Amino acid sequence: MGNILKLLARDGDCCALPKQDIFVDFESASPIPEEAELYNEAEAILDESLKILERIEGYKGKPNESSWKKTLFMPLSDANKKIYFV
Repeated sequence: MGNILKLLARDGDCCALPKQDIFVDFESASPIPEEAELYNEAEAILDESLKILERIEGYKGKPNESSWKKTLFMPLSDANKKIYFV
């Protein structure tokens, strides 16, 4: 798939054929019958993950975004390093 996209995005110097304008519609693509079971399984997993993300985003007890980002990049004290990296 990556090589197909690379060919479609080429600048004209890599191949003898001229560059073509091609539209690939990924949003309206549908699986072939052989892929239907895997597609349905992946779609169910993605739907469940979206529900989980919505629950996390709606959680009322979370700190505001700036405070957790500050905490994330805050250096650990020596005591905490000993606790976490024993």
